[in-house]
Amino acid sequence: MKLPAEAPPEIVQIVETCWDKNPDKRKTMTVHSNALQIYYEARAPPPFPITPVTANASTSPGSTPGHHC
Repeated sequence: MKLPAEAPPEIVQIVETCWDKNPDKRKTMTVHSNALQIYYEARAPPPFPITPVTANASTSPGSTPGHHC
């Protein structure tokens, strides 16, 4: 199977190692999953700004610490 010419090189590399004729050269699903996660995180900005939560974060009146709903 031929990959599209516009496929990102990182994805091509993952796919090619999945398809290697020699099973000993194929990487584990964990390795591929980690590679895809790194690829995704490097290219996809979060849908909204992420603010780290600290242990000393104050709560608004009427809210209970640890409850977000």
